[in-house]
Amino acid sequence: MNFNQIRSFHLVATLGTYQAAAERLHATQPAISGRIAALENALNIKLFDRSGYRVSLTQQGRQFLPFAEQMLELQTQALVAVSKADELTGNLRLGASDTMVISWLPDFLIDLRSTHPGVTVEMFVRASPHLRDELLAHGLDLALMVGQISNPAVISRAFCKCPMGLVAAPELGLHGRRLAPEDLAGLNFLTFEKMTQPFFDISRIMKEHNIAANLNPISALQSIGLLTKKGLGVGYVPLVAVESLLDSGQVVQLDTPFVFPSLSFSIAYLDGPHRAFVELIAEAGMAFLKENNRSDFINISY
Repeated sequence: MNFNQIRSFHLVATLGTYQAAAERLHATQPAISGRIAALENALNIKLFDRSGYRVSLTQQGRQFLPFAEQMLELQTQALVAVSKADELTGNLRLGASDTMVISWLPDFLIDLRSTHPGVTVEMFVRASPHLRDELLAHGLDLALMVGQISNPAVISRAFCKCPMGLVAAPELGLHGRRLAPEDLAGLNFLTFEKMTQPFFDISRIMKEHNIAANLNPISALQSIGLLTKKGLGVGYVPLVAVESLLDSGQVVQLDTPFVFPSLSFSIAYLDGPHRAFVELIAEAGMAFLKENNRSDFINISY
């Protein structure tokens, strides 16, 4: 019995198929099957019922699962405890909102590569609702996302707040004065996808003030910035995402009577066998942002 076999067993039990476990471990399905068979031979028990597409644990498999999790957790804790920073190895599946990607995250990844060269990062940029779902489905190890996750299997920590605002190209002539709600009627508003918190917030504000405006949901934050810069609408965005455009005067912030809720970001990861490794990276990210944040539009929450 070895850790490769135990890790393969844990992933099949967690993900439900040999193929999913193989993809996660960058192995072939026959290789995973071989590891499970060797583990079953070593334990002299049958771990899985393979009668359907999705395998299920036998009674003995269910009994073995918590011991497998404990062994993997102890392995991770031992490696983190005894490894020097430049000797730590592992693969991290990191999911992040594009607000984080556009602002501070690339600099942290460069720093992480320098301090922990043995850590490989797989990057996934998604809207926060998708990040939540993928984390809970064990598709991610760490997520930087809007909102907290209330689930006993997840560690969710307050991370930062990013103020939202309305911005527009100077050519639209909307700046330099206090805008009334009627000044916004008929304009195109460019913001996030419909399932996101910003889209919900701006929709609510428009409705409360009886503003008949066109809301355009756009999946990529950089596209919102580009379209706004070109004068094709008013962007409702995290101000940190357009900070360079504001500094250069390519867009201007609009003065309105509205109070826009900030985006509250959390850093979330699973409370599982690899928690010690993922938590080390999470805390490195928190320390990096606290030390290197130069933006007026990122307010640290820890």
